[in-house]
Amino acid sequence: LHWLGRSADAERATTEAVERQPFNLDARKNWCDILTDEARYDEARAGYERIVQTNPYLPDAQAQYVYVLQQMCRYRAAEQEAAKALRFVPTATVVHVQLGVVYRIQKRHDDALSAYNKALAIAPKQIWILTYLSAEFRFSHRFMEAEQAARSAVERFPKDAAIREQLALVYLAANREDDAIAALTDGIARCPNPQSLLR
Repeated sequence: LHWLGRSADAERATTEAVERQPFNLDARKNWCDILTDEARYDEARAGYERIVQTNPYLPDAQAQYVYVLQQMCRYRAAEQEAAKALRFVPTATVVHVQLGVVYRIQKRHDDALSAYNKALAIAPKQIWILTYLSAEFRFSHRFMEAEQAARSAVERFPKDAAIREQLALVYLAANREDDAIAALTDGIARCPNPQSLLR
């Protein structure tokens, strides 16, 4: 319902589910996710905090909790909660990546790269982590390394539109417009779902 734009109906249904099953953490997380999407961060924070205190072995909820703290500009708390979550689930790639985003926002690019590389070491075939890694090099103006990371990902996942878009963004940031156009054109020809490359 929420994704169909029927937020009020989704909120009502999720609230009823939580009331019927107060210990159902999935229902509580769904409720918190809706609050987050509506930028009701203080309410979402309280909800995620209760979830992770009840069960600290839920990486998706932990990552969302860190994200909400980040959105509230509570960076130190976000870092602390991410560290706490990783003590319980060290292989939680979503938490490593969300921690990297917290670092990026603070322009702590080396720390962000370290977080993404830890996630990549756990799940080397996850294209979305490679995308974050290449983007981080781009944000820190390390264009050669950004290109290298993106090209490596394209070689491994030639039909993935997201990483081809990232390669084009690297070229644009480095003022290499012809290379960006070539990367997009090649991606449109090769990717089965090239919609993001057509924007």
